[in-house]
Amino acid sequence: MQPPDPASTRRLHARCLCRPVRPGVQRVLRQQNSWLDSDAWDRLAGFRGHLLLVEAEHDAVIPRALSQRLHDSASQAKSRSRLLIDGAGHLLAAHWQAHPDAARRYQQHIARFLLQD
Repeated sequence: MQPPDPASTRRLHARCLCRPVRPGVQRVLRQQNSWLDSDAWDRLAGFRGHLLLVEAEHDAVIPRALSQRLHDSASQAKSRSRLLIDGAGHLLAAHWQAHPDAARRYQQHIARFLLQD
């Protein structure tokens, strides 16, 4: 299989990264430990596909403990992996714009993930 062409990858990232979060959701997300009572844990327990969690090294919004809990909850997943974006904060698109080599490595990693069985 051929990896996706760069233009398609950019369009996919643009759709995923530029979704605005509604103000009410923002308030809940910004409350400390608001994610602890999520129904995601039970839902992920039954997930059987491949799971990739992308984490920013210096994310001040999404705590690393949340990613760890997501990872641990998906115990039945076909595969589970975490991709740490070194040096990045919460705004990944800004990081990649400033660090094009990091953006290319990320795109290659995502292409490999999408092409696995």
